[in-house]
Amino acid sequence: MTLLETQRRMLTVVKQPLNSNYGMRSRMAGKRVAAEAEAFIKPNDRLTSFERLEIYNRQYWFRLLSSMSEDFPGIEALLGDRAFEKLSIEYLVAHPSGSFTLRNLGSHLAEWLASYERPLPIDREILLDVARLEWAHIEAFDNAETPPLTPRECAGLQESSRVSLQPHLRLLKLRYPVDNFVVAIHREQDEPEMASNAVVSRKRGNRKKHLQKLQREEVFLGVHRMDESVYYKRLDRDAFAILQSLEAGNTLGDALETALATSESDEQAFAENLNGWFQIWGQLGWLTNPSGV
Repeated sequence: MTLLETQRRMLTVVKQPLNSNYGMRSRMAGKRVAAEAEAFIKPNDRLTSFERLEIYNRQYWFRLLSSMSEDFPGIEALLGDRAFEKLSIEYLVAHPSGSFTLRNLGSHLAEWLASYERPLPIDREILLDVARLEWAHIEAFDNAETPPLTPRECAGLQESSRVSLQPHLRLLKLRYPVDNFVVAIHREQDEPEMASNAVVSRKRGNRKKHLQKLQREEVFLGVHRMDESVYYKRLDRDAFAILQSLEAGNTLGDALETALATSESDEQAFAENLNGWFQIWGQLGWLTNPSGV
């Protein structure tokens, strides 16, 4: 058996989900895992071949589940620890890690949740909004940043101008105002661990209370990075439409025309808001040259 063959056989076993007691499963695809382990792993004076392989199987899954918990604390808070773990395992079986970095582990979670057929304890649309926002948070933190347009360049924009958005800026249209909830959960995640069970129980109660107050409401959001921190900025519907159109590669003139055609404001009000929007976007460094240089 070559080294590559050994590595592939080991990986096949290691990627199998754990059993309900967080141990390695005894059978895999109709075969005894113990016999498979003995085929390429020697026992030692303390552990059998199965037990040695089980160490890697458990650590593989513990690391994946830990990463999912770190990346999606809002989803975990809504579902509870055990339900989130079970959902994560189902997701990871459908979308196993295929990258050298765990950063991309949850990249398909929102789309997978959208087609998830089993009952969920929380409104699916709320879960989807939280999943989309938490993935946007990851992208905003990690994605590149290019030199922004200077105030002079912003002032010189013409209808024929094409403007790009910062790669770290993510635009989201949410069905529920979950942004404040996610901000609160991420703040808790950054706090030192609390030993008191009363504190934990109170936080869980506050989450449930917050959810009970959630009413369906369209929220337009810009998720962006500044000074190595991620921020959420609510946007006017018309401002969001302009940014979306610019992101799609349209000229400034076409972007304004598209936004105005669907606007609930009259032309005068739209024009009055326009200057303020571009001023804010310029201050935030959201606008860049299409070439990114």
